[in-house]
Parts: sequence; structure tokens; C-alpha cells
Amino acid sequence: MGRKMLAVVTAMITAFAAMFITFMIGTMMAPFYPKNLEYMTWPEIQQYIAQLPPSTFVVDLIGFLVASFFAGFISTKMGRRWGGGSTLAFVCGVMLICWELLSVTFWTQPLWFIAASVIFAIPASLIGYKFAHHWGRERLVTASAPPAGSGPDSMPARN
Repeated sequence: MGRKMLAVVTAMITAFAAMFITFMIGTMMAPFYPKNLEYMTWPEIQQYIAQLPPSTFVVDLIGFLVASFFAGFISTKMGRRWGGGSTLAFVCGVMLICWELLSVTFWTQPLWFIAASVIFAIPASLIGYKFAHHWGRERLVTASAPPAGSGPDSMPARN
């Protein structure tokens, strides 16, 4: 049980890192960057976010979907869920949806961005699960016996 909880925590940390990196890339696409952003008041920051171009939010949406994919992939790989279902990836997708709904209360976001984030978070994390599940099964390395005649018993005796 502890391994699965650690898998979800690690997956969420990775997902947040991926989201924040793409959010930084998305804000670089803005036609202007306000001077002294750190000294702006909260309404001024919300006004700045509201006037960002749609391409910024497209990059942010792609980052959110990549983060969902990473969360599903990492939780599956670390949780070793080969035999059963995709519960860990589903939990990560639900947690990312909760994060998105929480961020709506703080940051101004277009309605299409909110809807796409909520609709595609779980499918993206399940795709990460499928990719990890398939990739891990196909390339699973197992210990095998050495070929006949190559072991220490097959060596000629020294005189």
C-alpha cells in the first residue's frame, strides 16, 4: 500500500513540474510581459492573464495533458500494477481535475480551456497507464540461464 501511495505522490510532483514548465513557456508567448509583475496587485495580475492570447492557453492545455500522461505513466510504473486495473492512473487524473477546478477560482481562464482540461485529464492519464503497461510488458527483462556450454562447468580443467 505504501508503494502505491508513494507512486501517486511522485506522479503528482512530476505532473506539477511538467505543468509549471509549460505554463512558463506559455507566458513567454505573450506579446508583452508587464514590467514589475511581482509588484502588481491581484486585480492587475488577473487583468493581465485575461488578456493573454489563446495560443498561451493552448500551450498550457498541452502541458496539462502531458502532465496527465506523465502522472498515469509514473504511477503505473512505480505502483507495479501489471495484473490489475488502472486505479492509480485514474486517481492521478481525478486529482489533476481537482487541481484544475481549484485553479479556476484563482486564475481567470477561458471556458474552453476549463472544459478541455476537465474532459481530457482522465483519458490522458489512462493513456499514460496503457503506455506504461504495454511498454513494461514487452520489454520486461528477466534473468535467464546462460546458454549451454558457456558456464563455469564447461571450462576445460587446468593442469
